[in-house]
Amino acid sequence: MGRGSGGGQADQIPCMTHRPLVSAAIAFALLTCPGAAQERPFPYVVGRQDALIAPAGVGLAVLGDRVANREAPLTRAQIAALTPDDVNGFDRTAAGNWSPDWGNRSDLARDALVAGAALVTLGPLVPRAVHGQWRDAAILGTMLGESYLLLRGATYTAKGLAGRTRPFVHNTALTVDERLALSEADPQDAYQSFYSGHSAAAFALATFMSRVFTDMRGRSTASDVLWASSLSVAGLTAYARVKAGMHYPSDVLVGAAVGTAIGLGVPWLHRADGGAAVDVSVGPGGVVVRLPR
Repeated sequence: MGRGSGGGQADQIPCMTHRPLVSAAIAFALLTCPGAAQERPFPYVVGRQDALIAPAGVGLAVLGDRVANREAPLTRAQIAALTPDDVNGFDRTAAGNWSPDWGNRSDLARDALVAGAALVTLGPLVPRAVHGQWRDAAILGTMLGESYLLLRGATYTAKGLAGRTRPFVHNTALTVDERLALSEADPQDAYQSFYSGHSAAAFALATFMSRVFTDMRGRSTASDVLWASSLSVAGLTAYARVKAGMHYPSDVLVGAAVGTAIGLGVPWLHRADGGAAVDVSVGPGGVVVRLPR
């Protein structure tokens, strides 16, 4: 799934990585602290929604693989003609950024969320699996798989259809030879700026694990800390992608919105208590829409 570019900063939707991460220890502490110790009935089910979600995820993943590699590589002449003036005013400042160090930080922050999400979502199921209660693990595994397929498919489909060049190829602080070398490291990756896969993955992981933790354990200090810390790390991931010169602000904002929609939407659609229902009421203050907690 890796589509690399200069300095190992390629946008990827992550599988589990090899890095030992501090967030795993933080997540373990959250799981074992007194405020998180009270188990509740398993809050999720599979049902008719999966007959739509799973095929949609597979279809998007296949489509994303087909359209994400359709652009011709940038030539030296094309790169020489690119400048920050080609970028809209909102995003233009990002065209002056280039930092492999910030690229590495974005990888580390995203991977911290991968490790934390694996522990927070799967950790509580280990005792159940030991006692032969595999149904809950299968349901959560289905939700994780659907989230991954939707995220990956939506991200690479958008990248392929948009074909937006990354900020570093517009960065005139780099020589044409430097920009060409970065582009040639993975010719297709230079066209995959919109939207940010790192940002989408980070916010999907943060919201998915926080929502699942809260649904399984109930609202507590631990859940509040998890929401705040995971979203902060997701925000750092997005910020680092812009500082690295790999994305424009609009790329990471859209990525955050897509990731959040998937991270919250998949658990919501699987709620055993009818979580997919939306309460809409009209009163003196206007229209109020309430989503289930």
